[in-house]
Amino acid sequence: MKEETGLDIAIAGLLEVSGGSGQFGASIVITYAATVLGGVAQPHDDADAVLWLSPGDALPEIAFDSTRKALATWQKRRNHRRSGEGPA
Repeated sequence: MKEETGLDIAIAGLLEVSGGSGQFGASIVITYAATVLGGVAQPHDDADAVLWLSPGDALPEIAFDSTRKALATWQKRRNHRRSGEGPA
């Protein structure tokens, strides 16, 4: 995370492991929840920007389908917990 965003983090949990075929072969995406410990948020080598968004905010254009899916999963789980229905 530090390499791409400038932030030091602590992993808070595993959100999802997904996979599938893509344009250039198979892929596996592992998505974690994390807590920011420090650092300065700024894009580094392969990130265009670092954004802070609230769960209900509209997302900017996202290059990868896997990133869109990971964000949708996070939002769904977060909304599920907030509704009092327990963990998703």
